[in-house]
Amino acid sequence: MGSHAAPKSHMAAAIIFGLVLVTLVFLIFGALSGNYAVMLPILIAYSAWTIVSLFIFGRGLSREEAAAAHAEH
Repeated sequence: MGSHAAPKSHMAAAIIFGLVLVTLVFLIFGALSGNYAVMLPILIAYSAWTIVSLFIFGRGLSREEAAAAHAEH
């Protein structure tokens, strides 16, 4: 069974990248709405989901494990 998940070594980079994107969305939509306080719960929710989802879905195989799993099929 193949895996499209990120390798474990890229987990920190994925979290940082996700948080940067969430912050950009917060800044853009906060500016458009004219009220950053309204957007704050969304920032918190998306930041938490970014981190949690990467730990749930991004616990991928290392390159060696992925190569070994691919070689078996």
